Amino acid sequence: LGVDDCRAAEGTVVQAGGRVCYGTFEMGPVGLSAVVEDPGGAVFHLLQPSDPQAATLPPRPGGWCWAQLMSTDRVRDQAFYKALLPWELHDMGPGQAAFVLEGQPLASVMQLPDPTVPRSHWLHYIAVDDVDATTARALELGARVLAPVQPAGDMGHFSVLQDTAGAAVALWT
Repeated sequence: LGVDDCRAAEGTVVQAGGRVCYGTFEMGPVGLSAVVEDPGGAVFHLLQPSDPQAATLPPRPGGWCWAQLMSTDRVRDQAFYKALLPWELHDMGPGQAAFVLEGQPLASVMQLPDPTVPRSHWLHYIAVDDVDATTARALELGARVLAPVQPAGDMGHFSVLQDTAGAAVALWT
């Protein structure tokens, strides 16, 4: 998540109930980063980019296009991210809200549908030209389907997969 001052953001993370896993470090020409955890256990990087414009590229096939916080406590986590970043919350329907910055939706937060999942986590979406074909190809390569291809209203179609290392990722058309 992009921030203006990585070290200051670390302090905000702690004040808002999160923790610093790995303090601010240099990522070469990319900028400064820190690894932090929100109160629900979702781990993410803070990034103070060397070039702020580099982080505003539009999504393209094969690139990251969306992130969704799958939360064990949506109210708590929404308050945490609002304390950390200048995000607004826009209701997206039952159990879900969009994080919006300057009128642009950036990510969303959703209450975890499975109460047995012990901690919050970020689910990342990859843009693909054909979610059906890409999901089928991922299965051939050893992925496991966590959520089959399905519509997301008028926004497109998605699936959620678990890769061979156990990480979850979503595909989006």
